[in-house]
Amino acid sequence: MLANKDMQKLYLKLNADAGVLHPDERISVRGISTSNGMMKLINYLAIALSVIVVMRLVYINTSMSSFLTKQFNSRVMRDVKIDAMRGSITDRNNIPLAISTPVSSIWADPRELTQLTNSQLVDISKILGVSILELNTKLNDKNKTFVYLKRAISPDVAKQVKNLGIQGVYSLREYKRYYPNGEVSAHLVGFTNIDDVGADGIEYATNKDLVGHDGTQKIMRDRQGSTIENLGVITPATSGKDVELSIDNKIQFIAYNALKTQVDKMQAKGGSAIVLDAKTGEVLAMVNMPTYNPNNRYNVTPESLKNRAATNVFDPGSIMKPLVISKALNDGIVTPQTVFDTHSYKVGPKLIVDDHPYPSMNVADIIKHSSDIG
Repeated sequence: MLANKDMQKLYLKLNADAGVLHPDERISVRGISTSNGMMKLINYLAIALSVIVVMRLVYINTSMSSFLTKQFNSRVMRDVKIDAMRGSITDRNNIPLAISTPVSSIWADPRELTQLTNSQLVDISKILGVSILELNTKLNDKNKTFVYLKRAISPDVAKQVKNLGIQGVYSLREYKRYYPNGEVSAHLVGFTNIDDVGADGIEYATNKDLVGHDGTQKIMRDRQGSTIENLGVITPATSGKDVELSIDNKIQFIAYNALKTQVDKMQAKGGSAIVLDAKTGEVLAMVNMPTYNPNNRYNVTPESLKNRAATNVFDPGSIMKPLVISKALNDGIVTPQTVFDTHSYKVGPKLIVDDHPYPSMNVADIIKHSSDIG
């Protein structure tokens, strides 16, 4: 006799051999078949997507490689100028008369400022002290990729602008010239323009020696334009040469104070003084009045910029007049009140005249007006 379980197994086997299954068993078999079909479909789709991704990667790394590299470099990589430091100007004892100090400048790329708001524009205007009209004039030119918003500002002011987080507005380091002697050596040393190029005096005359050679470095930027990595220097910057003058800074101050005292005392329009080394002919001091402060040239007049000691031409004969009159006074030949006829007259073929003629002058007036006739 077969047990009940054995009978059930035999029954299912016979039905299966005959192709007849219990409804529950038929559902189970159909479910397995459907599941296998879905798995195959998913596998086919996965293989197809993998093939598409691989083909796209191959395309990007071959045909599109050059284009994408250029786009990456233009958006993320940038070559930045490294400003060269201008050489110093010193006196004969190596005391600085002109030195360079680091400052910051704010610049912008107008093409990146498509999302600039009025509020941000007002913030930039307040921090930099530049009118909104001037900012708009510079930023509305979308053909440019570089415009200065303000130059030669303190690092603290530049940091305030950077903290605004405006994409397209950047800062860079430059150098500003500083003159420790101020107005004392202004005409002699001269000054540089906003681009740190010599514009007057020794700064202009020796500009080729003082100016250095700028370098470049490559940086990586983020979406906001901030530098996230310095990729190294491409070309290092070379500082300019120092220029040493024959000037003695102590004598320069003495000459300046002496000249200023006499110009104020005599209420003169101006004056000049030069101190020379009698043995070598070296210029130890050169000063002029009126003068100016090269560190702050606002409202400077052309008259105050003039270096009379180097540009004004005087007849050397006038230097001898005080010596001749001093000898005459010392010998008692004349007194300061002695009067002379100062009409024009001839000495051989030469007619002696004065620029400001008088019919007669005493000795004091002859000195005062530097009369050739007298």
